[in-house]
Amino acid sequence: MKNRQRAFTLVELMVTMGIIGILVSLLLVGVFGSIESARRMSCQNNLRQIGLGLLSYESAYSHFPVGGKDPEPAEVQSMDARGLFFFGPHIHLLPYLDLGSHAVDLNIHFQESIGRLSKVDVPVYSLSQ
Repeated sequence: MKNRQRAFTLVELMVTMGIIGILVSLLLVGVFGSIESARRMSCQNNLRQIGLGLLSYESAYSHFPVGGKDPEPAEVQSMDARGLFFFGPHIHLLPYLDLGSHAVDLNIHFQESIGRLSKVDVPVYSLSQ
């Protein structure tokens, strides 16, 4: 009679599980590395878009957008004229960012501007995409 071995031994099973565990851990490191690389590239692209928006604004107005300065007394004639100064520089860049159909017109009434801006999601300014 021949002695046939029909099952794995405990040592063979443990070695196989160890090899599979090492391969899975290597795979997870690669996946997490690629996710981090994609996030880094997304952030760099957002910063590039903001920089291009700044340069476009500067070429249109010959200065960079102001950030929260008090308006001159001659400019304070209505809530509309005064209101645009209280927007930050990032709001002034919206027409120059790549927003597609979500562009915001800052020349409309102040209250309407605030209402429209609260509904706009700007992907360039988002933390997660």
